[in-house]
Amino acid sequence: METQHTRRPAQLNAAEHGLCFGRPDLADGENRYVGRISLTDDEYEPLLIDWRAPAAEAFYRATPADPGAVVRRRHLKTFRRQVVDFTDDAFGIAGDAGSHDGRLSGEAALLASLNAARTGRMGDIVTTIQAEQDRIIRADLRGVLVVQGGPWIGKTVVALHRAAYLMCTHRERLSRSGVLIVGPNPTFMRCIDTTPPGRCSSPN
Repeated sequence: METQHTRRPAQLNAAEHGLCFGRPDLADGENRYVGRISLTDDEYEPLLIDWRAPAAEAFYRATPADPGAVVRRRHLKTFRRQVVDFTDDAFGIAGDAGSHDGRLSGEAALLASLNAARTGRMGDIVTTIQAEQDRIIRADLRGVLVVQGGPWIGKTVVALHRAAYLMCTHRERLSRSGVLIVGPNPTFMRCIDTTPPGRCSSPN
């Protein structure tokens, strides 16, 4: 308990940039806010759902062809603690063009991320994970999972997000064995040495 509470301020400070980035609106009227970490109120009711939690899966898995229980997916853009912009993916809502100002529905968040300035270090994609990537990240922990494809399609960043997901979902098991990341050269390792998003406190 002492260790957990000691590390909590560091988690909150690390998540200050883009703490909450999404909200799936469900057909039953429920709204869930998805972010980099989980937060609860004084009664331990969830205010913010960690992106790795099963309850956040609907936010990433919904597509126009298969929205599931999601009727609208809202992407939030924040600066410090203020919401400065948002875009919507609307699934079957009559009269809703999908965006509050006529821009590309939902794709705006992904396009903004792709067009962002590069720093030479690998960033996170928790705000723009696509349904195909989410299936890889949340795949069962058994056997060997091979992710293959051409260069520059996001294989490495998906693998790092899978590591972050597994370190929380299977914390007890991986805290004993750890997670080993192997790269081809020092340049590659420097590129990916940014801490995986929302990493749990288990060792790696």
